[in-house]
Amino acid sequence: MRDFDQTEQQSSRQLVLEVDGTPLHGGASAGYTVQAVLDSFDDAERKRLARLRDAIGPAVGIVDSHFDDTPMLLGQLGFTPCRIAGEDLGGSERKLVVISCPHRHTRLDHEDTRRFLDRGGILISSDRAIRLPGISTYLKHLSGRGPARARLLMEAGTDYPAQPPVWLDPGHLPIDPTSLSTRMSSVLASNALTGEPLVVHVHAAGGGIVHSVGHWLQIPDESALTSVERRPLRDVPHFRHAGNSYPGISLGGFLAQRSMVELLIQGIEAVLEPEGPVEQSRMERGK
Repeated sequence: MRDFDQTEQQSSRQLVLEVDGTPLHGGASAGYTVQAVLDSFDDAERKRLARLRDAIGPAVGIVDSHFDDTPMLLGQLGFTPCRIAGEDLGGSERKLVVISCPHRHTRLDHEDTRRFLDRGGILISSDRAIRLPGISTYLKHLSGRGPARARLLMEAGTDYPAQPPVWLDPGHLPIDPTSLSTRMSSVLASNALTGEPLVVHVHAAGGGIVHSVGHWLQIPDESALTSVERRPLRDVPHFRHAGNSYPGISLGGFLAQRSMVELLIQGIEAVLEPEGPVEQSRMERGK
């Protein structure tokens, strides 16, 4: 099993109680699950991620991630998270900046965001970051809702043995679908239960915004998993190698995080390569 940062172990490890390999209370820590996801990548997926790191550079900016631990996630993906202030975004030299589910006092000015995007910058956001002026200029939201569970219908499709679950936090702000029709945008994933967009990318100026209603770092409610999702990962042939290397991970928790990592990669690619497979698929449907 691959070693992981001792601080992460101490801060997010949870006790896992199992019966025949099925977690009953709590579950594997988020950081532990991310490592299992990366170890499950095949050679093509590893090369995609390496290409993104080369295109963006190792350092990425973090404006705020009060409720969504994207610095940890991006660190495990091989980037170096560096804190920057929201008011410094306009002058930032970073190619990619993240502002994920921020504190209510966080500010992101429209003009600073526009200057960043004009230079070809990529802004990654999640959940309530959509209400900030710098993002709401390009992407509108509906009224806040209570906690919910969604099932991801991913644009690119998967060969997963079950449809990935995704947890939406209390007060999450759904994307207003009408704001997607007025700009060059794509829905990367929607909620299979409601049809609502969950992960989108919007081209803006020379860059773009990749936004997710759910948190990029998924922390599943293990008690809400279905009987299929509670299966130990090692019992699923497609992911047996990762399951054997990372015991205590359920299929549902694993698929939730793996799908979000895949969508993050797809979203960044969609901004860097606007004529890529996802964008071409969207345009073909509109013919």
